[in-house]
Amino acid sequence: MSNEKKSGHGGGEGPGESVELTIRLPSRIVPRKKRAKIVLKKIREEVSRVAGDKAIKISPELSEMVWSRGIEKPPRIMKLSVKAGEGDDFATVFPAEVERKG
Repeated sequence: MSNEKKSGHGGGEGPGESVELTIRLPSRIVPRKKRAKIVLKKIREEVSRVAGDKAIKISPELSEMVWSRGIEKPPRIMKLSVKAGEGDDFATVFPAEVERKG
């Protein structure tokens, strides 16, 4: 038996469970006309730490939330919910406040 400790990251969540994340996103480091695109890349990077080696899908609600203020002014702080089904090979990312079906 090994003495490894499981952390909260790396796909340790059980089947069908959702994980809540809060991500702070930089806005001044990147060019204005690329901010929303880079925010979506940053979300994928942060979620991949939690979801492990699963593919990541961004929900339409989250995409609308990121792009709602345009390409130059995406939200700075976002609360996200990551849900991965037990038989799925992907994890879906939702905004934490949105009611989801199913």
